[in-house]
Amino acid sequence: MIVLDTLAARLATEMADLAARPYPHAVVIPGDRGDRLVVHLQEFPDGHGDTTLFFVNIALCPVAWAAWIDGITLAQARGLPPDAAAQLLWDRLDPPTFGPCWQLTRGDLDQVLHTLLSALRVELSHHWLPLLSRDNLRQRLRSGGQLPGAGISGKNAQIAQLLCVVEDMPATDRTQLLAFFRKRQADGDVELGVLADWLDSAFPASD
Repeated sequence: MIVLDTLAARLATEMADLAARPYPHAVVIPGDRGDRLVVHLQEFPDGHGDTTLFFVNIALCPVAWAAWIDGITLAQARGLPPDAAAQLLWDRLDPPTFGPCWQLTRGDLDQVLHTLLSALRVELSHHWLPLLSRDNLRQRLRSGGQLPGAGISGKNAQIAQLLCVVEDMPATDRTQLLAFFRKRQADGDVELGVLADWLDSAFPASD
């Protein structure tokens, strides 16, 4: 809906200090080497008349995670639109009033912008912006520290730690890692086999 595009554009302007960029129904804050924090304004279908109901979703989308999840290259992942980027972490920002949906009419755009911007800045600064640093994200994952939303654990947390650094690994280290994954694949670890296939395609031996 056009009014959500307008709201996203206004939010991006107000968050210019974070290098925020507007997209249809979304605002993107860039991180390390193409990683991004996406604030998505998701329209709820039960709006009526001039009233738009919407959710505010926040997602952390590291490039390598998106590339691995979608089975594409890092360059392709950097070109994904915000609503298509595979998120590592996700949560929803609820409005201060009762109910999960924010409400907007053209007449109260300024008031909604002010309320949402205030709540968003607090949420981002406390929980999300520090994780735009790959080093900080990896340390948080490694230590089992608190993460936004449902967090991430188990093998996915271990893979996420790797993907925070895989782009900067020397080729020889990636080659050794790939050989280890292939051995685990031969022993029946299907998921590490999928990761090995992606490493093969994302980082050709000639790189």
